[in-house]
Amino acid sequence: MISRRQMTILVPVLLAAVVVLLPPSARANNIAPTTTAAASPGPNADGWNNGDVTVSLTAADDAGGSGVKEISYSLNGSAPTIVSGASASITVSQEGTTTLTYFATDNVGNQESPKTLTIKMDKTAPSSQVLPFPANEAFSSVTVQWTGADAGSGIKDFTIYVSDNGGPFTIWQQNIISTSAVFVGQPGHTYSFYSIARDVAGNVEAAKSAGDQSITFLYEAPGHPADTNNDWRLSINEITAYGAAWKRGDPWQSGPNPIPIDYVTNAGALWKTGEQYQYDSTKNPPLCWIGAAE
Repeated sequence: MISRRQMTILVPVLLAAVVVLLPPSARANNIAPTTTAAASPGPNADGWNNGDVTVSLTAADDAGGSGVKEISYSLNGSAPTIVSGASASITVSQEGTTTLTYFATDNVGNQESPKTLTIKMDKTAPSSQVLPFPANEAFSSVTVQWTGADAGSGIKDFTIYVSDNGGPFTIWQQNIISTSAVFVGQPGHTYSFYSIARDVAGNVEAAKSAGDQSITFLYEAPGHPADTNNDWRLSINEITAYGAAWKRGDPWQSGPNPIPIDYVTNAGALWKTGEQYQYDSTKNPPLCWIGAAE
């Protein structure tokens, strides 16, 4: 007959042996499975997709666990969808921001803490246009302005095309963030412009067959006397030389001479506001030379 002392020693040993002999699914298991999510295609560098995205969910239980029973997922807080087994595939096609919530459950009821994956999608191309030119612009320098709209990811940049006297359109400004720039042409030429916008998701506006706006330069506008290379841009070297000539009382290559102080002041102001400038025929010199953004 087995004594009480012998039973105290024997019972734990027998229980341990039973646990070892049990199949994994029958052993004690309180470790939840783990799910990983993989989106294809992945987002661009700005975090956006411009087409449908397939998300693959793959769950795995711990070694010796009971195994994955099912995966649950929902989109934007909707009623959960339950898929039997250790994998599931979801196609996200809705524009805007979609939050995918998912978790796995094993065969003994251990449930993973919910995880989320956010997908931002914009499948609609933006729109843009070059704005009308002011009625008094008939010189060989003009500020071209454009605007765009995108209801999804937002405008990223613009590419501006120009045509000279009805010729083919060529790129003038490419992938530019700004919404204006100074264009310098030739007297007697007619120039047409159109814009193509690109949004943050990578959608590009459809190509255009005609210009948004056109302008004819009737005659050449006079540039600022300090603009020695006539590129409608005042560099620091040009205004420094102009100011030094005024200070010494030296004659300048283009009038008026002697150099008026208000011409020097105007040149400095133009450089300070961004170097590029334009001509306003409604004003007298030197106020006729204004910043490109004015």
